[in-house]
Amino acid sequence: MISTTSLRDLHVPYFYIPEWPQGAGSIQVRISKPGFFFRVCILPNDVIELRRSLCLGLIGFSFDIRSNGLIEITAGKSVYSSSGGPFFTEENIRVNRSSCLLLFDHLKSEAFLKVIKKALKYAGPKTAEAVKKALKPFEIQPTIDSFENKCPIEVVRKSLDQFIPTLVADILSE
Repeated sequence: MISTTSLRDLHVPYFYIPEWPQGAGSIQVRISKPGFFFRVCILPNDVIELRRSLCLGLIGFSFDIRSNGLIEITAGKSVYSSSGGPFFTEENIRVNRSSCLLLFDHLKSEAFLKVIKKALKYAGPKTAEAVKKALKPFEIQPTIDSFENKCPIEVVRKSLDQFIPTLVADILSE
């Protein structure tokens, strides 16, 4: 099992859930899960270091999908966003977005079930159905779980693959 690894020249673009229904607003769910990959830092030679968490117990996560489809994941005191933030440097945005992507991929199976239930409870069946439709393209098996013993760069690339149609559409619309 990979516990520490480094990736060179990784750039994860801004990403979001494209057809997130306006009626759903922001939905936040909580998940507890054992160890996960997380971003440590960008080293001086532009290598990004990933390290598997060493926590023996469960780690609590807050998984938020904002009203505009942006994803925000909180683990302890760390907040990871699919967009970055107003006070981030370019280096921090790279680190933060990459971490958010990996956590999104790792947590999505459990999170989606809770998100759909919450949408049904608070926004009604029509909105819950729209939420389910928006999440459908991301329901593939989590990349991290299925690539546990594989090359980490492949894990990141496979995690990003699910967002490629949206990224291409955004580029073409500019």
